[in-house]
Amino acid sequence: MNGFIRIFREDFPGHLGRPGFQGGSLPRRLAQALLDPEVGGFSYSLASSMSPTKGYMVSIYKEREYVVPTPVADLKGKSGEERLLDEIHGFAKRNTDKTKLKNHYLGGWVEDGMAFLDVSVCTTKEADARAFAVRHQQLGYFDIKEKVTIYV
Repeated sequence: MNGFIRIFREDFPGHLGRPGFQGGSLPRRLAQALLDPEVGGFSYSLASSMSPTKGYMVSIYKEREYVVPTPVADLKGKSGEERLLDEIHGFAKRNTDKTKLKNHYLGGWVEDGMAFLDVSVCTTKEADARAFAVRHQQLGYFDIKEKVTIYV
């Protein structure tokens, strides 16, 4: 994963988007964050309308993980963005029971040319992130400050 900086609030240095990138619906902005190689993904709380600024992101819901069936390279242009937008919207709708909870985030990232969507939590302790990743059969967790995935 690459950039993960801000997208929604100029005063909020979160884990989503890039400076100066504005406009469009929330799903559209999330789709654009996935398609932009300088950004590479997002974590966004539908409960608080915020993105985390520190800590570690990890999914505790392996069964909710979703791989968009179309490679990111084939999602370029307006029609590709629309397809990805539909995927994000559908995923968010199917997972509202979790994404509306405190400290739960709609997450998306690109790896090996594919877009992944999940429901993640943010923890301030790296040991907890590692333990959650192992317990919930995840390949790793994301360090927001360093902007890197740590594989377990």
